[in-house]
Amino acid sequence: MSRVLLPPTPPLWGIESSGLPPNMSEDASQACEQSPAVMQHNLKILRKRRGWRLQDAAEAFGLSSKGYEKIESGERRLSADRISQAAQIYGVALSEIISASHEIPVVGTVSHGGTVHYASSGDINCVAPRPNDATSETVALLVDKGVSVPGIAIENYFIYHDEKRVGVPSEHLEKLCFVQIEGGDILIRRIYPGSSPDVFDLVGMGFETLRDKRVAWSALMTWLKPR
Repeated sequence: MSRVLLPPTPPLWGIESSGLPPNMSEDASQACEQSPAVMQHNLKILRKRRGWRLQDAAEAFGLSSKGYEKIESGERRLSADRISQAAQIYGVALSEIISASHEIPVVGTVSHGGTVHYASSGDINCVAPRPNDATSETVALLVDKGVSVPGIAIENYFIYHDEKRVGVPSEHLEKLCFVQIEGGDILIRRIYPGSSPDVFDLVGMGFETLRDKRVAWSALMTWLKPR
């Protein structure tokens, strides 16, 4: 694998890139007490800003692709040294690693028929504005070029959802949701009770109603924003 060439960035703290300012190690140690989810989220945002794939970031950090992916997924906890390293690699202040970001990752696309396609990690180098009420589970998907989802959004709109919930909790009924049909597609549909408690009718404007479908999970659609 060829080595990733980092764009030149001036030292942030008046030091050479081989050193750390006296207080940075202490600040990074304190940062370890912050929410791991916030830091994992911010690393993903910073990587996408650079247009890097997972393997590009992994090489910059001196890790294997799987090793770096574990950091972004939360399987590996960030150490103080790793937090300091991230700030240097991305040329940002420590606060951009440890504080809530104003952006969130784009994790997939929406195509014709309101069909949702989640990308494998690192495939979409794009970020979206962060809603004011976003949580650590909030993500965005981008409506594909030339696609219109009737009654919801047109091409180049971001569509957001919060955490995925098993099945269909009562608060998702009669609301627009991302829905995983058991053994089938992931769609954006409004959910209604079906003919029995364990099945549901999925309704979309301009689309045939899908009746009595079993749902693996649902996630409430929370926000729309033009790109």
